[in-house]
Amino acid sequence: VKAGGGLLLFPSETNQYAQKLFDITSVLGARLPVETLNETNPNNVAVMHHMRGEGDTVKIFWTSGVHASASGAQELTAGVRGVWYPSMPAYNAAHGGPIAVDGNWSVVLSGSSSTHTVAVDLAASTSRPLPPANQLYQRQEPVFAPSLFAVRQLGRGRIALLNQWRQYTTGSGSAWLFDSQVLSKGAKGRKSDMGQLLQNTLRWLAQPTTAGSTGPIGGYKTPAGHLSD
Repeated sequence: VKAGGGLLLFPSETNQYAQKLFDITSVLGARLPVETLNETNPNNVAVMHHMRGEGDTVKIFWTSGVHASASGAQELTAGVRGVWYPSMPAYNAAHGGPIAVDGNWSVVLSGSSSTHTVAVDLAASTSRPLPPANQLYQRQEPVFAPSLFAVRQLGRGRIALLNQWRQYTTGSGSAWLFDSQVLSKGAKGRKSDMGQLLQNTLRWLAQPTTAGSTGPIGGYKTPAGHLSD
């Protein structure tokens, strides 16, 4: 990354035994808190269309908290007006959760003003994280409009961080069960621009390399016919 590469940190966080990617995030000024999210505005809450057999547990939340003024965000937020994202609790986290970042980061996406963090009650948990204890991080007071997605520079390179289960997007997001709701279709008459945000992010992360400003990094070209049958 310091030489110009791009890094996408996209963990499916559970905080079940330890925070995922802790060795990386701890030196980059970021944390994945032991928290879930609560959206108090019912207009910003929907249930996945093809998961109603699970009752109302598989919910997605809406946010228009897109920060176009953040550093580099003009490229990142192009065509991004609002996002539906997963929220179902899982172990000591959720399918979509908050992030906590220091001043080196620029927050690109936040929850709505009616969304706040909820600290997980570890005393009641059956899957308490293991030592070292410094991997446990939670805020006892609720944080409203919490940060969901952020980016930063490091040397010549770029880093992006999103705390969300990938099944809803790059994993199985266009399959029947997920029905592209988080990627693009959305709910309640509002489309989701999460797919557009991810596409923009991948281009933004690759830009220093593809621009040829990083010396020996990159430059690989797939041979013609390499992917042919």
